[in-house]
Amino acid sequence: MSKILISVFVIAMSASVAKANCSPACDLNGDGARGTVLDYSAFLTSFGSKKGDAKFLPAADLDGNGSITAADWGTLNKFCPLGG
Repeated sequence: MSKILISVFVIAMSASVAKANCSPACDLNGDGARGTVLDYSAFLTSFGSKKGDAKFLPAADLDGNGSITAADWGTLNKFCPLGG
C-alpha cells in the first residue's frame, strides 16, 4: 500500500515540477526576461494572495493551487533562480 502512495506522490510532484520547469513560469511579469529582479518583485507583491484578490498574480501560482505561498517561493527559487 505504501508503495502505491509513494508512486502517486511522485507522479503528482513530477507534474508540478514539469509545470514549474518551463520557461514561461520564470517570466512572472511578462517582459520576456526570466528570473530577473522584476520577476521576483512581481512574485513578492503577490505573495500571500489568493485567486480573487486584487494582487493575485496567476503566473506566480506555480503549483496551481489558487494561492501564492511559500511552496511557490520554493519552486521559483529552485527552477527560476535570480539571474537565471
